Amino acid sequence: MEKLENVRFNRIIYPKGATEVSAGMWTAGTISTGVKKYGKYESINFKAEQDVNIGINTKAKYNLEVYYQNNGKYGQQFVVRKMEMIIDTKTPQGMEQALTLIMTDLMAKRVVEHFKTAEATTEAFENKQTEEFMKIKGITEDKLDSYYKLYEEKILNFEAITKLMPYGFTAKEAVEIYIYCNKDIEKAIMTIEQDVYNFYLKSIVSFETADKIFINKLKGKSTDSKRVGAYIVYCLKNPLSFGDNDSFKTYEQANIDILPRVLEQCGTVDGYIINAGIKYGKSREVLTELDGKIGLTIKYDTEMGIYSCVNELKNSLNDKIDPLNDLIEKHIQNYHRLHYLTSKLKQCVLLAQTEYQLFLGTLVQVNLLFSELLQKYS
Repeated sequence: MEKLENVRFNRIIYPKGATEVSAGMWTAGTISTGVKKYGKYESINFKAEQDVNIGINTKAKYNLEVYYQNNGKYGQQFVVRKMEMIIDTKTPQGMEQALTLIMTDLMAKRVVEHFKTAEATTEAFENKQTEEFMKIKGITEDKLDSYYKLYEEKILNFEAITKLMPYGFTAKEAVEIYIYCNKDIEKAIMTIEQDVYNFYLKSIVSFETADKIFINKLKGKSTDSKRVGAYIVYCLKNPLSFGDNDSFKTYEQANIDILPRVLEQCGTVDGYIINAGIKYGKSREVLTELDGKIGLTIKYDTEMGIYSCVNELKNSLNDKIDPLNDLIEKHIQNYHRLHYLTSKLKQCVLLAQTEYQLFLGTLVQVNLLFSELLQKYS
């Protein structure tokens, strides 16, 4: 493995004629090493696979880790195994260079000269200081909207893409993780290394992606309780049987439907690891236990959420109906004596009757819905 520093991608062969290649694409072209040989700058063929390419812009400089390979069609070429874009937004010169990724060289120079420091330029973009930007020659509202968007995509998020993609995330996943961690790259890295399955449970990455990173990159144990818990969630979300959309199961059903899959995926695990996995899923508010069953929480299982809410409402209404019944029945029995009451008391009794009927109607509807759901979940 060889290290190359401060190099440029000076020609892209695939996609043909491109000057930019999105992160996560297979690409090939030529690298300029900046070294002169025989009166010319050295240029060497390269290729970068999807899982390596963090995004290529021919205006930017990179640090690379490569190895040589002889290719019958392209001859000797570098195979890129790791790449890092060099962006310095801490100095005026670095900021000017960074801005050339999203605008012309002349416009980048004008922007930095207007705001004078790298810090002020960064603040202007992050706070969208449109009024100040419009003072710069050549900037229009349409251009500025484009600059704001590109600044976030190509400069603000570049650190996330550069540092997180090598774990095995796509560029889009890397940015989503970065945003989820409040744009704190150190927090993102710490979370990945301590609990990469959390990003699966938060629906940012697939279970397969999280699992591949945990086993291959982080060298995690196959029987780790977090892995077991995440896979239990995966099994509930992805039943083997067609039409089995019940993600809330008795433990007997879980032993039949889920446990064999967990053992196949994670290896030999005992009851302690299974319970620790369930505890992990509950701590992340994805798994829940109710009435001797285990399943996905309301957020992941809408019907189970309705069942839980209706059950709670039914119990609440039943607790209140007896005292209300006694009180309202008393008024109804005295209805024939309404002509003896003041107009204010008459209104109270009639209102009580109306509210009582509405209350009973609500309870009837709740009981009907609860009965339907009870047939499924009991």
